[in-house]
Amino acid sequence: MPFFMNCYHIKEWLINSGSINNVKVTEFINKHQELKICKDLCNGVKHLKLDHRPSIGDKERVNIHLGEGVTLHREYDPYHTAPNVKNPIENSKYVIIANWERYDVFELAETCVKLWEKFCKDNSLL
Repeated sequence: MPFFMNCYHIKEWLINSGSINNVKVTEFINKHQELKICKDLCNGVKHLKLDHRPSIGDKERVNIHLGEGVTLHREYDPYHTAPNVKNPIENSKYVIIANWERYDVFELAETCVKLWEKFCKDNSLL
């Protein structure tokens, strides 16, 4: 979770640096499902419940508790043994469920990093 909190807060760093305005960064985040997931994970973990309309899922609900809109799950088969794997927990897969869609945690993180990198390049911030 710390990755997603920090990933979303890149927004604050960019705005507070004076390099770019709030509207441009917010519009960018709102165009990308992956960054909206970061926002909801960040705010849900930080505050336990979202006091604003969530970015993902039912936008009409307010005060959504963590786990109702975006959730983190670990999936594994405790009886599965893979060749050359001594610990079956190593076969775990971490997924985020957002708006009934599954996202691999590591793929989501990689996509978010690439999106921020592109945004910074496109806006001459790198």
